[in-house]
Amino acid sequence: MAAALGLFLALVAQFARIPLDCPTLFPYIIYLPFIMVSASIGGLAGGVMSTFACTLGALLVPAPPYFGGRLAAAGLVSLLVGGTVTSILFERLKRAHRQLTKLKSELSAIYENAPVHLLVVDSEFRVQKRDDLSAGFSKNFGVSTAATAPGEVLGCCGGDIRPAGMAAGLSSANCLLCRVIHDTLTKGSRHNSIEVWLPPSTKDHNQSRCFLVSCSPIPLAEPKAVVWAQDITGRKRAEERARESGMELDAALAEVEADHSLLNAVFAAQPDGIFVCSTAGKVILTNPATIAFFGFNPTGMHVSQMMEHLHICGGIEASLTLKALVGQAVVNVEQTAGDRVFETSSAPIRDRGNSIIGAVTVTRDITVHRRIEEALRSTIRRLESALAEKTVLLQEVHHRVKNNLAVVSSLLGMRIDLGEPGDVRDALEESRQRIRSIALIHDQLYGGEILDRINFAEYARQLLLEVSAVAVGNAARITIQNDLDPIELGVDRAVPCALILNELVLNALKHAFPADRHGEIRIGFRETEPGFFELSVEDDGIGCRSTPSCDGHESLGLRIVQILTKQLGGSLRQEPSNGTHLVLRFPADSSRPASSPA
Repeated sequence: MAAALGLFLALVAQFARIPLDCPTLFPYIIYLPFIMVSASIGGLAGGVMSTFACTLGALLVPAPPYFGGRLAAAGLVSLLVGGTVTSILFERLKRAHRQLTKLKSELSAIYENAPVHLLVVDSEFRVQKRDDLSAGFSKNFGVSTAATAPGEVLGCCGGDIRPAGMAAGLSSANCLLCRVIHDTLTKGSRHNSIEVWLPPSTKDHNQSRCFLVSCSPIPLAEPKAVVWAQDITGRKRAEERARESGMELDAALAEVEADHSLLNAVFAAQPDGIFVCSTAGKVILTNPATIAFFGFNPTGMHVSQMMEHLHICGGIEASLTLKALVGQAVVNVEQTAGDRVFETSSAPIRDRGNSIIGAVTVTRDITVHRRIEEALRSTIRRLESALAEKTVLLQEVHHRVKNNLAVVSSLLGMRIDLGEPGDVRDALEESRQRIRSIALIHDQLYGGEILDRINFAEYARQLLLEVSAVAVGNAARITIQNDLDPIELGVDRAVPCALILNELVLNALKHAFPADRHGEIRIGFRETEPGFFELSVEDDGIGCRSTPSCDGHESLGLRIVQILTKQLGGSLRQEPSNGTHLVLRFPADSSRPASSPA
């Protein structure tokens, strides 16, 4: 196509030559416009073809008298060189045009599809060009009254609300974007990746936003600047959330590390041996106590190897750790390892999905404890044997004392049977009864399981039966009533208290009801307050003219009562009554309430 066009234009040029009357190069120069048209349309190929066609036409079809001589040669050379150079220049121009068109297309594609705001601003801060994304640039940057349409002034974004926008606010210290663009326009400086935080500007943007702004000069006669602005609000807020999350994560990690340190400290300080096994049965973690108990470090060993090394009785089947690995928890199981005894507990370790991921076993060496327990049991057996021997011995002692007192009582009875005078007989009978009251205490101690104290209520009832049996003549007309609490007294308190009771009851039987008088004697024994007992003997007889405190006039029985009262650390007083009412009050000391009878 280009060659055909060159030939056609060459033919046209050939017919267009104008004959002149004087020698000139114009007939040759007339070819150049056609060669230029051919080169401009067809490029190098069209221009060269047209040049050679025109040169050939000038040679073959000369126009006399102008062809010939030096002038013709110069014309042909000029035509050939001029056409060739023109063709080359036009070819380069077409290539430059194609490259420029390509670059323009690429730049347009980038300009139209770039995810940033792109603005070209002149020295008066007027928008010369913008991309589609920058249509709402003024709403994001600055006041809503300043638009960003081509030819309009860019709005100020620093809070200086002026109708003229940036053009009126070059001295504003609040508008960072204004300062950046002004510096680029006046000094040609480049500014890259400057963060600009903007306050809310319109009802559509009621939150602060952050833009990443870059500004570069455009090297033209009139200073211009291209502004790139990318909205990075989402990224900045994501970074802020990430920082907050990072801070929370750091705090959580610090807490976890503190818990981990505490757990490690507790794990290391435990006096019991603790080791952790994997699901394969290998020991993966131990504390220092485990190594001290076992005498070796079982880490890395299989449970069966560890048990074989310790000589655990029962072998691998007795392994509590392997039972825990199949979900069976066991607690405080004793295991024998040679001459040592271990108390072992084991439990499975589960993850959040309740799957078993290992087992933890706690072992305590209780060999010393078991030896101490065995020694203690042996000591207890010896003590029980010794106690049984002492119990038998004490029972025998009480039995012998009771027998000896019975012998003395029998001797006094034999003396009474010899027919002694009345006063002597009465004295011997009173002494015999005193001995019987003491013997009765030893009889109860011998027959009971407790050898150091008696139930004084039961003793008093039996003593009153004995006293009633002695006073046979008074039994029909004198009744004895008792109100006795079941209180236990030690032997050291029971003997004096028994003798006092014996004396007071005998004294009432002998002196309270003369001349066959009928009456009643009431006996009481109770704990009046914590740690103090009272023994009372009251009758409704004729009354006692003397009191236990009368010096030099007391009977032998009352003197015995006073002595025994001091021995008990108590007091004896006479209460107002129709007859005689004597009350003995003494501290309990080692006395205690008696157990209820079965």
